[in-house]
Amino acid sequence: MFRRRTVSLLALVVLAGFATAAPAPPPKEKARGGVGVLRGTWELVRLHRGDREMAIALVATLRVSISDRHWSYNRGVPATPARYEMVVDPKRKPAWIDLTEGGNTLTGIYKVEGDTLTIRYIPKPAGRPTSFGPGAGTALTLVFNRVKP
Repeated sequence: MFRRRTVSLLALVVLAGFATAAPAPPPKEKARGGVGVLRGTWELVRLHRGDREMAIALVATLRVSISDRHWSYNRGVPATPARYEMVVDPKRKPAWIDLTEGGNTLTGIYKVEGDTLTIRYIPKPAGRPTSFGPGAGTALTLVFNRVKP
């Protein structure tokens, strides 16, 4: 009996030593819908105005790069770089995104589902959309897929 207790106690001490000696795993980014999940390169795959899907030729080559505070892409032919200041509020339901360039701000909403990013905005002065439900009027919905490195 003494030996069994000694072995059990020794095993407990050894296991406790391993538990405290192991380095803590890196904290998981609390990016649930925030900038962390947006970072990277995205390719536009669908564009809707209201309930109508726009021609694929309009979206075939648009790639967006997102960093912590910027949304960048090339527009037009020849390609001219465009860079927006980006502010997100993932605590809103649905999450908010604001893109500002040269004093003009697009106010919208976004969601990330796996490797798909969906953004909806209404051109000013109509304001920010409130849902991703069926689009109406001038609401623009952009659907992107993440580009794998």
